[in-house]
Amino acid sequence: MSESSESDLWRLAEASFESALGLEHAVLADPVVAKEILGAGLRHAVNRGVALRALSHVSPELTIELVEDVVKASTSHRDAMLAREVLARLPYQTCLRHVAPVVARSARQADGEDLRRYAELLDHLGLAEALSELAALALQSDDLDIREVGEDYAEPSGS
Repeated sequence: MSESSESDLWRLAEASFESALGLEHAVLADPVVAKEILGAGLRHAVNRGVALRALSHVSPELTIELVEDVVKASTSHRDAMLAREVLARLPYQTCLRHVAPVVARSARQADGEDLRRYAELLDHLGLAEALSELAALALQSDDLDIREVGEDYAEPSGS
């Protein structure tokens, strides 16, 4: 889908979200359309908050299908908490199977700020083992900002 058609599709969806018809009637009657619309919204900063709020009212299956975009949204200062809340609606085992691997892949290319947001996400979701692995990876970095994340989230040694 081209960026201009995503943008047009998003404007239509946003108008529907804001309308008195409500999200379920306007968009979610067709899960394929809902995935396209919400996915497009998640990929654009100006639309991300509305898309995340909408996603918090739909089935967890749709969140799983859009998990990469929601995890990416968790690095946004403005939308991080909303993205965490959307993902926190998922059962623990689902987060372990779907969120943790996305974070692990994304963390390898993350800067210090994004890595910190990923660590905060894993902490929020209670994914302690994934958080420990992320911290260990960060501690190996030559980048001081990334290593600081590792230090902040590393398990305390011996108590």
